[in-house]
Formats: sequence, C-alpha cells, structure tokens
Amino acid sequence: MITAISALAAAPGCDDDDVESAAIEKRGFQFGGGCSGWDCGYNAAEVNGRSLAELNLSGVKNSSGVKYVGLQSPLGLSPGWTLTAEGGELVAVKGGDERRGDALVGFKLLLEMKLLGLLPLTVPVIITEYHEAEPWALGGAPLPAYTLVYADLNNPLVLRGVCNDDLLDPLVSTVTVLYGERYDEASKTVLADQDGWLNIACAGSALAKLKMMNYGPQADFDGLGNPATPAQRQATLKMITADY
Repeated sequence: MITAISALAAAPGCDDDDVESAAIEKRGFQFGGGCSGWDCGYNAAEVNGRSLAELNLSGVKNSSGVKYVGLQSPLGLSPGWTLTAEGGELVAVKGGDERRGDALVGFKLLLEMKLLGLLPLTVPVIITEYHEAEPWALGGAPLPAYTLVYADLNNPLVLRGVCNDDLLDPLVSTVTVLYGERYDEASKTVLADQDGWLNIACAGSALAKLKMMNYGPQADFDGLGNPATPAQRQATLKMITADY
C-alpha cells in the first residue's frame, strides 16, 4: 500500500516574519521563508464572490448559484469540447481527441451566474498554467495542478486568481481537482458516488491536503489502482480539519 505521510505537523511551517517579508516569491510552489502554498494555502475558490469550491459538469447549479455551461478552446474557434476529470486531472474531450496537462492552457471554463441582481452573466475562467506538485504520500504520483483566473467584475481589465490571499499576488492561484464526490464543509462529511461533481481545491485547503496524502477518490491508493474507501477519506478529512 502506498503510505501517506501521517503527520501534517511534519510539513514545513509558516513563519510570520518570513510571510510578511517583501521578498515573497513563487518557486515551484514554495513561497518566501520556505512556506509551501500546499501547507499555508489560500481560502476557498471563488469567482466574483461566488463559490467555486464545487461545480457540476452536467450543468446543475452549485450552492452559490454558479452553473457550468461549457468549455471554450483557447481561440474559441473549435467548438464542441467537453470537460471531465480522469485520475484526478482535468481532461478536455472532443470526439476521439483529448487535451490534458499543458495542452489545457488557454481553455476557458464558462460559468453562468447572477451578479448585482442582473440577468445571468457568463464568466470565463481561464486555465493559465499547469503544474505538477510533489505529493506527500511516499510513492504517490505527481499531483496535476492549475492556475485559474477570471476578469474582475468591477475592473474587467484586471485578472484575479480564484484562490485569493492578501499575502500573495492574486495571480498565484493554484488549485487541484477531485471528481465524483461532494464534501459537506460544515460536518466535514464525504458524500461518495456523486457523478458529475468536480471539486476545485485551493492549495493548502483540507481537500487539497487530502489529495496530497493520496486519499483522492481517483487516486491509486493501494498501488493496485484502487482508491481509498469513502470511510478512509472521511477519517482522513476529519483528521486534517481536527474534527474529532
């Protein structure tokens, strides 16, 4: 069985003086003072104040009224692409063709939402970067991770990252994804077998840590291609959030 790191406390901690230093810089997911974005993290993913923590790829609105309505190719000249997730990574599919990894840079997730009491607006969320993060689990596969940005409603010329943090440049916005489950934030409960639901987890969030430990619903947990059970993910999520 692939062994996950059992003590989150063993990961590098965040030193306040280092975080406040003006020399904050991005270097392979490491920020000033050796504080990893996957340890310190950001808040929950959002777009113009609406939650992007989960999306239904079949078009069902999430709890914030955000509806996924389609996927647009980088130049918008090749319609017909659909979005799915395989093995914990995003995949764009069109007929027998597919795009994943670096090939997704420039694709836009089209999200419909009501803002300022207006009619529904379609907001593109752009995949601007692809990375692979080193997992915490010994022998685990690198984690596919993405930078997602959108145009600020109040200033359309300004791009914002979906994971905002006052300490860092808003464009440093790294997420990973989990597919096929939902997670009750209040009760820290795993809701398994939820086909179509995509979770967008900002670096440092509980779900991102769950995946870093190789407990994602599509991870090869036992080295034989099988993921951890929902009960194992439930117990690990509660441990990560200290919800005993």
